[in-house]
Amino acid sequence: MSGTVPEKTGEPRAIRYATDQMMLELAHRLLEQHLVTRAQVDALTTKKVYTDEALDRLFIKEGIVREEELLLALSEVSGIPFHPIADFTIVPDVAARLPARVALRHQIMPIKYANGMLTLAGFQVPDLSTVDSLRMLLNCAMDWILCTQF
Repeated sequence: MSGTVPEKTGEPRAIRYATDQMMLELAHRLLEQHLVTRAQVDALTTKKVYTDEALDRLFIKEGIVREEELLLALSEVSGIPFHPIADFTIVPDVAARLPARVALRHQIMPIKYANGMLTLAGFQVPDLSTVDSLRMLLNCAMDWILCTQF
């Protein structure tokens, strides 16, 4: 699924939310970059069926790909920019816009609020149901940033 969020320039950019197809594209991208082998992809794809864990998380959990390398590839596939979490200063007023239980449940952190838009940082691409739920809860536009786990 796709959504459109404005960039800093005010120009919209297309982003894609997490789907199984996106994870396959991620695996293909990692293969092209010689970060994984076909055997590793096949093994983790099978493991995903039994564990129901996201393929991107399995690459990291199994120590096959470094988190930053994976997030850079995921950024290319999803259209969501990647920035190290150290690039941001967490402002208490902005953090307070997202209830702590919601932040913990979705493992996201609000990092910026400007012009009615809340920028959320997370280490996974959200799926459409997560985005819709958050949009209803927060009642504001959202932008997304991929970052390493915090």
